[in-house]
Amino acid sequence: MKLMVPQLDLDQQKGFAADIDIFKRKDFGEHLANLIEHADDNPVIALDSGWGEGKSTFIKMWQGYVEHQRSTKLKTIYFDAFKNDYQKDPFLALASEIYALLDDKDSKKRLLLKIWQHRLPNH
Repeated sequence: MKLMVPQLDLDQQKGFAADIDIFKRKDFGEHLANLIEHADDNPVIALDSGWGEGKSTFIKMWQGYVEHQRSTKLKTIYFDAFKNDYQKDPFLALASEIYALLDDKDSKKRLLLKIWQHRLPNH
């Protein structure tokens, strides 16, 4: 029998508030934000751990921290691959989340061009 811990209903504005950050991951979250903000290029970061070890909770807390408690240019998207595993082309589902985040028309046009190129054969 596998016991399932219910997923926390997080108030994203709280970020790593002491009452919900029981594993004291705020320092790691701050270091991660610093790393991304000061990178010279666009880093690719993977968060890897076993099932039920807090990856989703950490990301949601980090997203709240970045968006509501930190003066930053970072924008975040929470994309649940398991909730989108029925998609024939998961790239399009992810690209639509990115598209919704973009503010200016030029950025949206560039993204649409990249999506179109992705859909062409041999790309």
